[in-house]
Amino acid sequence: MKIGKLIISAALAISVSGCAGLQGNEQIKANSATIINFKQDSDSGTQVAQLMCFKRHLAPYTEIDRNLAPAAHDIYIRVIDYSYMNPALRNRTQWGGTVKKGSYLILKAPLTAGQIVTIQRRDKDGKSYIWLQDKLTGKAMTDTVYTILQSRFNIDSDYLDKECAKGTV
Repeated sequence: MKIGKLIISAALAISVSGCAGLQGNEQIKANSATIINFKQDSDSGTQVAQLMCFKRHLAPYTEIDRNLAPAAHDIYIRVIDYSYMNPALRNRTQWGGTVKKGSYLILKAPLTAGQIVTIQRRDKDGKSYIWLQDKLTGKAMTDTVYTILQSRFNIDSDYLDKECAKGTV
């Protein structure tokens, strides 16, 4: 009987501490604007439109939302198509893909505290159309900008990190 109570107590303690972590994240979001990256999987690969810079440095892809200070920002977006080296890995965070083609662009957006913004992407006629959208209202926050993804896409980390240092994100 005591063992059963201990197991139940331990399970409750773990679940309560897990919820506390979520509440902390919500508090951070209330004082900042949150950016959610775009990611779409298919059998042949993954399409991504992501926040390229974070804390004025080149940022790796993450599925974790990024919190930014409320302000008018020039937001650097990296648009990439990955192909799978191993299709069995496609559902993992590190999908084991190689860059098939990609591009960069900048969107100007005024972000406010508590706002949740999603990066949107639609591909049509060989072009990728990118815009920022308010998640709660569904309204576009920026003009839609298109880019043509290049197959000879070079990820020059030093150059891109210098570009990020010039920005506000």
